[in-house]
Amino acid sequence: MINDVNESSLQSTVQNSTGTRFSSESYSSTNRIFQNVTFNQDGSCFCCIKATKDGTCRLQVFDTFPLKLKLDKHLGNSSSMKTLLRAQVYHRSNLILMLCDPRENSQQESLSKTVLSPKYTFNVWDDAAGVVVYEAHDILNFFVSNKKNQFLLLTADLKVRNFKIRSDRIKEFGMPEIICMNEHLDFKKQLLALPSAKKVGQVQLFKVPLDNNDSHTTMEMGVFKAHKTSILNLKTSNNANYIATCSIKGTLLRIFLISYSKSTISANLLCEFKRGLEPATVYEMQWSPDDSRIACISNKNTLHIFQLPDANIQGLSNLEESQMIPEPKKLGEQKTQSDGRRKSVGETQEKKKTVKETLRTSICSIRPKVTVIGDRCKINWHDRDTLYVIWIQAGVWEKYIIQKTDKGYSITKSDWKFLF
Repeated sequence: MINDVNESSLQSTVQNSTGTRFSSESYSSTNRIFQNVTFNQDGSCFCCIKATKDGTCRLQVFDTFPLKLKLDKHLGNSSSMKTLLRAQVYHRSNLILMLCDPRENSQQESLSKTVLSPKYTFNVWDDAAGVVVYEAHDILNFFVSNKKNQFLLLTADLKVRNFKIRSDRIKEFGMPEIICMNEHLDFKKQLLALPSAKKVGQVQLFKVPLDNNDSHTTMEMGVFKAHKTSILNLKTSNNANYIATCSIKGTLLRIFLISYSKSTISANLLCEFKRGLEPATVYEMQWSPDDSRIACISNKNTLHIFQLPDANIQGLSNLEESQMIPEPKKLGEQKTQSDGRRKSVGETQEKKKTVKETLRTSICSIRPKVTVIGDRCKINWHDRDTLYVIWIQAGVWEKYIIQKTDKGYSITKSDWKFLF
């Protein structure tokens, strides 16, 4: 495990919520506290990247709860890690995965703003030994599985490479040739989900091989239509049985039930969640540990909590065909039944009604006080009723509690602290 820093360093870094409040005028977007924040796979800790006045970086690792500084490291002495874009503790080990910009005097930017531009360097840092144990070049981003000792690298030419970490080394395994449209991938267990590069609004599903002997090495396992417009974000549940998607429009979140067979993976529409009426950029979605709830936040700065129907939490294996999202109709194609006859108007309206009835609203929501204009956050769940929010530019840790009331559910902020 990562060693603790001394208590005096902790007290100077983490300020309690009883401290002096700050205003939006004091912390502008050009003077943000952190450049990037990333939780590890189980959310027990998170990495923060802080820019220094000399143009180098500091890497800080905190335990999520109770909030405690575990590592505070200055990276100015390493030229390959001089400009750190993203860092993530590998599960609960001494290994820290890093994405760095090797260019001299490069400007620190949020990773979401530098997609498809420069070619980055990927490092695996062993904090116990104090050395880089693996390095790869021309990398755009990395993705770590929540269950297996695997991680994926997205190369600068938008191809995926498959790696496995063993006790003594890091080894690359075979991978089907996957061309990605963007960096919005999600990797849980062995399931890789990504927006299709072929058709707008489609999601491709792959089962990532565990080793070179794995049979799933040559083909796409499934594809389904999720939205009419381009997919902006998707998030697979912890048990890899559900996928949540949202488009660039951002008014709806759709939940799909994933079914596995020996050679295919299929997805059926389970329900739709209504985020709002106005278009928005949904930049963060996270599932609760039991996969019964999902939290999301957009540039409208409202934190929504959605809950799956109780029957679906217990496990639903089959859905009516009418609840599936249909493929786009070809020009001139007629609506027909499986027996070849045309559907009646009543049958078509009944199908639309069935899909519409799956639309749900959030069980509760809250508008956090954003002190830095344009600030974004990272979300992590502690349990089904507790979640944490880290504001990147403001450097603030917040704790939220969900409670059941006579009228339904409510969410309140129970604690907050500075991280500087």
